[in-house]
Amino acid sequence: MYHSRSLSGAILLAIAVCLPTLPAAWATRADLWEYDSCGAIICKLDGQAPCCAWGGIVFCMQGRLVIAETKAPVDDGRAVGASGIGFVGFPSMGGMNKFFDVQSYANYIPAISVNDQAFAQPRRATYVYNGVLTIYHDTVNGIDYTREIFPSLDKQAIIQTFTIHNIGSSAITVQIGNQTRSVAQGTDAGQRAVVFEYSVAGIPRTSVAPGGSVSCAVLYTLRLSTEAAPSIDPVKERSAWSPIIAKARQSMALDVPNSQIMAAFLLSKIRTLQSPMHSSKGLINTTGSLRYFGGTWANDNVEYPTGIPGLLDDDSLTGSFRGTYQVYEDWSAAHPADRLPCSFEGWNLPSQSWQGDRGDGAMVLYGLSRFLLGLGDTSTALHFWPLIERTVSYNKTMTNAGTGVVGSSTDEMEGRLPTGSYNLATSSIAYGGYRSAAVLALAIGKPDRALTFDSLAERLSASIESYFGGMVQGYSTYRYYEGNTALRGWICYPLVMGLMQRRAGTIAALFSPSFWAEDTARRSISLMATAGGGGTWQRETMYALLAAFRAGATDTAIEKAIKVSRYEFLGSGGPYPDEDATDILPGSVLYARAIVEGLFGIEPAGFSSFNCTPRLPSAWPRMALRTVRLCGGYIDILVDRTGRDLRLTVSGGGTTLFQQSGPAGTMFNVAVGKAPGVTIPRGRPAGFASGAVSSGIAYRIDGRIVGAMAGGRVVSNQRIVHGAFIVTVANGMVAHKSVSLATRR
Repeated sequence: MYHSRSLSGAILLAIAVCLPTLPAAWATRADLWEYDSCGAIICKLDGQAPCCAWGGIVFCMQGRLVIAETKAPVDDGRAVGASGIGFVGFPSMGGMNKFFDVQSYANYIPAISVNDQAFAQPRRATYVYNGVLTIYHDTVNGIDYTREIFPSLDKQAIIQTFTIHNIGSSAITVQIGNQTRSVAQGTDAGQRAVVFEYSVAGIPRTSVAPGGSVSCAVLYTLRLSTEAAPSIDPVKERSAWSPIIAKARQSMALDVPNSQIMAAFLLSKIRTLQSPMHSSKGLINTTGSLRYFGGTWANDNVEYPTGIPGLLDDDSLTGSFRGTYQVYEDWSAAHPADRLPCSFEGWNLPSQSWQGDRGDGAMVLYGLSRFLLGLGDTSTALHFWPLIERTVSYNKTMTNAGTGVVGSSTDEMEGRLPTGSYNLATSSIAYGGYRSAAVLALAIGKPDRALTFDSLAERLSASIESYFGGMVQGYSTYRYYEGNTALRGWICYPLVMGLMQRRAGTIAALFSPSFWAEDTARRSISLMATAGGGGTWQRETMYALLAAFRAGATDTAIEKAIKVSRYEFLGSGGPYPDEDATDILPGSVLYARAIVEGLFGIEPAGFSSFNCTPRLPSAWPRMALRTVRLCGGYIDILVDRTGRDLRLTVSGGGTTLFQQSGPAGTMFNVAVGKAPGVTIPRGRPAGFASGAVSSGIAYRIDGRIVGAMAGGRVVSNQRIVHGAFIVTVANGMVAHKSVSLATRR
């Protein structure tokens, strides 16, 4: 989905890993949030830092059946609590899920007495966020007082805990009263009577020795009036998030010499891991926030995540994407001649097409192909292959016979800005979809389809250049549509998809002063939707970073990525990048892609190999991405320098699997568990790959057979570029299983 935006805002979703020890003194710093080595971000409330545009820091904490939006003001004097709670499975009349505005209830403080005196809540001092929102209050009279807010992982409940810790030298008594109160009653769209209530399991008068503590919890729940109140253990509910956060910290673990990049990447993974949500059709992947937590979209949940779920290797996450794609597959099978819906929204996931054709068929082809490549599972790929074929067929029907570009009535902005009948985004995404589907086809033993898809891609590549390529506002880049005269944010799409003919002009345009907005006063960094205005769109910002890395503008890309991390994740608009705090997943997962596919240049080349074009910034001596699930196992990827060259080392299970060096821009092909990969430096002829080549390898050379194999060796002098063909090896057999090799022209 897409909607009008003009302000910067953010939402973070995560769950606690550990609570850091707060420092005794805080140094003055430019950033609102500070990254802790424990994996948390910390904000000290000194009364000086500005609030974000939403009247406070916005957090959106999501379980599988519930979501809570919390606004936490930076300055003191206002309440902190869930300003809205959405419950899955209780459809409203509007088709989305039922949610209650509970602002007047969520800040309820139970009746607490200490030493038989009413306990007044001290001033808030610090926020700590690593999934659970933890609020530290000032220490008063030897008492530390802490609150936490988090969702249940699998129940329709939000939990807020209150802890009193005795740090004095004498014992104290603490008493907290019981209470259960029904705060809302009504009916859902099915005319079922529902009850929303909060309850407090109090504590009888208890002596707390020095160093001891006591806690109680307020539970916010929704249930049918005919059901009994749920049984909820707050301690177990909180601990249920630990494996998810452990996965975020341990899988695709980034090690770079910049803590801001590391913090933003970790938060992006956490948000991605917490995006699954239940529906009547099972687990699906959803965008998040109270506005968009009950549905799945062709751009947010299909195009943007691509291979990241498979690399993280979390069962619930990959299951949610399988569920989303199954919804599209079921609909497509029932309506084979129709265009795909933009989204499926609500508990029962009815299709939504009112936005028009946004290029959703191209989005699904691209996103699904890359998801399946990242997953690396043949049975899943074969299961969804019919959807691949139908989306290819649809994109072909939308291709103009004269110009060769792919049409759509709008793009993901859904008419907010003009797009013409043929826009750059739809054609670029379709091109990327054809390329990825070709690699997938080879991986599952469909070489003829790979040839067909690569042929479609070759023709579309030429059409994109001839139809969209041109001078726009003094830059050799792309018109977004016929008649377009202003730079548009989506000119980054060709670079993302590997079309590099206009890389220099496009990079210069993307980061030009009138287009790339750096408002240090408001602490906001983002790409404009159109040069000189049109609002800012963080998904375009993240795609621009990915494009810059892929184009080899490494130092420019890392400079901008650090600023985005600092201002959009860790600044006053953070801790998650979104302009209006309603689309939570897109900015997060696209940032992760900018690091994985951009900085490290990782691209699956099949189920048993991947290409890696690392972009090590000139100021960095090394970088690493550890415990990455690729090609059926976990590997570590290390990039460092040897003389003027970059060295790529891939290891797994305590063994070095691959180590080669090459100049910046080298694409390394890494075959995991198979024959060693062949390195093709940029601009070198294929004859450089003169080592023995195993039988059963298909090379991607110019989209056609341009050479032959002799004695198991490459003898062609052609440059290895995009395209695919089936080579004949020395024994005369035609290769079907393949490792793809490619580099830019």
